[in-house]
Amino acid sequence: MNQPMIGLHNALTAHPAANFAGRLVTFAWRCQRPGAINRAIMQGIRFFDIRVCRHRGLWYAAHGCVRINVDPVCTILNIARRVDNPTIRLILEHGNPDDCRAFISLAQRLQTTCPNVRFIGGNHKPTWKKLISFDHDDIGDTAFQCVGSMDPHPLGRLIGSVCPRLWTSIFRRTDPLHEVISDNPAQLYDFLI
Repeated sequence: MNQPMIGLHNALTAHPAANFAGRLVTFAWRCQRPGAINRAIMQGIRFFDIRVCRHRGLWYAAHGCVRINVDPVCTILNIARRVDNPTIRLILEHGNPDDCRAFISLAQRLQTTCPNVRFIGGNHKPTWKKLISFDHDDIGDTAFQCVGSMDPHPLGRLIGSVCPRLWTSIFRRTDPLHEVISDNPAQLYDFLI
């Protein structure tokens, strides 16, 4: 069996929220520890799930309705510079039709600017409608996500939706960096590093 590609789910949630209300409920939306991307790169991880939204014409990272105070475009450019052939799943977390059009334009520019990056995804999360099909996307929407909000058990899903870190500490008993959890070739995890 080939080694699966392991990556960070909602990789930019390691950064603080862009507004006060989001900072009050960090426990409910944070899926990665601060510094996760740098640690992941140092450990050889090359798969990153990056969710974006637009607010007043600027791009932000996002998780659900929370805007995260980090520029996702700069982060993607940094990953492209530091990592050989990374894979980035790029998702529009939320937005109106103008944001959808801007997302398509952004995705096209990133593909041109970062030819070493394999972009996948291209969906608008509320409906998972495909907004753009990336040139080398052989994974599509099939990535395995080991995250609490997708737990099949209702109690696990409730805990995972309210506090991803608590779900990870209670329910994920294996280390995906050292043990095979799924035979899916692309796997995303909360609090991986």
